[in-house]
Amino acid sequence: MASDQNPARATLLFGCAVVLSIGTACSPAPTPPASIEPLWPADYAASYTQVRPCRRSIDHDLGYVTIHANPSSNEAYAKRDAPFPVGSTILKVEYDDEECTTLRGFTVMLREPAGYDPGFGDWHWQKADAARTVFLDGKRSMPPANPPTAIDRCARCHDDCGKAPDGFDGTCSAVNAM
Repeated sequence: MASDQNPARATLLFGCAVVLSIGTACSPAPTPPASIEPLWPADYAASYTQVRPCRRSIDHDLGYVTIHANPSSNEAYAKRDAPFPVGSTILKVEYDDEECTTLRGFTVMLREPAGYDPGFGDWHWQKADAARTVFLDGKRSMPPANPPTAIDRCARCHDDCGKAPDGFDGTCSAVNAM
């Protein structure tokens, strides 16, 4: 062993290890990752329009949902004759119960400027818990990840149901469902 053959080197290595361990013990705690700002306001109920009543969702862990649209998306959501403008926000509020009183979390789609995610309508995705703490944020991975990311799965589902007549502009709301 090297320490048996060179005591000075062993002492130096031991000293370095002690200094490193003291330095590590006294270092400030690592900075937690910055929280991600939700794409919708906390008081969304005051400014968003509920465009879908409480109902069971076949996705979103088979919970119950209500769907809300911000003011810039209301006309596109109601008429379904033109794409959602940049800044449109579609908010799916998720619940554990059929009365939609026990909040579970949120899923949101925000229409970003052209070029954000051109392969999927430039939608920005977020998923958050009931306290509005965002735990998924972004767009699809390109090239597609294997296995797909959670956002890739959202986008794939919405791509499948987001075109007329079964949906509209990346949303899974059927064109004739209103």
